[in-house]
Amino acid sequence: PPAPEQLLRQLRELDRRVQAQIAEDHSFRKANANFTPMIDTTILLLAACEKLAAEKEAMARAHFEEHTSELSYLCRRYSTSIEVGHSERTYQDHVLAASPSAGARERRKSGTSFFACCQRGFPPQQAWWLDNSKRLCPTFQVLRSGSITTASAQELVPGDIVFLAAGQRCAADARVLVHEEGTMVDCSHLTLDVVDVHRVTTEATSPAIADSANIVLRDSYLIAGSLFCMVVRAQNNSFM
Repeated sequence: PPAPEQLLRQLRELDRRVQAQIAEDHSFRKANANFTPMIDTTILLLAACEKLAAEKEAMARAHFEEHTSELSYLCRRYSTSIEVGHSERTYQDHVLAASPSAGARERRKSGTSFFACCQRGFPPQQAWWLDNSKRLCPTFQVLRSGSITTASAQELVPGDIVFLAAGQRCAADARVLVHEEGTMVDCSHLTLDVVDVHRVTTEATSPAIADSANIVLRDSYLIAGSLFCMVVRAQNNSFM
């Protein structure tokens, strides 16, 4: 189903707040531009401002947690925007960063060449097989370059802004950005707790990432409501 307009408005409002926070974090540079670095004291103070900013960024990196770090830092870390999502360039950068090197691909290819004779016929590459495989692969609504498009689970990267509705399975670990009231997630098949069904929140509710209600775990199911979330760990690097 299409994303509710109410959620889209909430997402735009959240993005405005995050962008204001990012601008505020760097506003000192605009103010400092009014000073002429001709006096030793001024040069010292300008350098101190830059050092404090660098230390703040280093502290955010050192204490990074997917469920507690500020959204402004997550946007910088993943080079994304809450309202726009990844641009084509930043998305391709993430894809390249996650891809194995050419050497690794060659080693994998040479390591499986012994069994090539057994694997040549399966899976078949005929059009009927590829078409049916595509239909069986679930797709997700993702914000890319300001527009909602569709992507498979394998195409999701950290920083992607994904819309999920009741009945869908989450394909990656993601942090809740905005949600409808009463949105609920079922994680019982992951934690083996038969009553592990909880309402999502936008705030962290536990020191443990996997137990926090603002994190939707890979392979958990939305059983009520809908939400927008930011992928924080891709399918092949999940918490559980």
